[in-house]
Amino acid sequence: MKAQGLHSNGTVRLAADIGGTFTDIALFDATTGQLTFSKTLSTPDRLVDGISSGVVKAGSDYASANLFLHGSTIAINTMLERTGAKTALITTDGFRDVSRSAASTGPTLTIFISKSTSR
Repeated sequence: MKAQGLHSNGTVRLAADIGGTFTDIALFDATTGQLTFSKTLSTPDRLVDGISSGVVKAGSDYASANLFLHGSTIAINTMLERTGAKTALITTDGFRDVSRSAASTGPTLTIFISKSTSR
């Protein structure tokens, strides 16, 4: 499942989103400025197979990518519908907001932004 020679030097950025029915791939080649999309059937038994098929369908391979972003609509849907396995969240002392954020409770959800301190 590997496309050969279509992209090189790690100039490709890949993004994948796995949904319940389809897996969507977006591929951006920084050298050419070309943006390509593909859609394949999701593969619930082995999710990576759906991603791999979509990457090849978009005309690339993992080795050409210098960035890979992954989203999982299927995971979000599982949490919202409460249809997944029972799980636990364990945090250390001083991180009580983590559990409140995970449960979407509390006055507001906090967005954390990282700033570089180098000068």
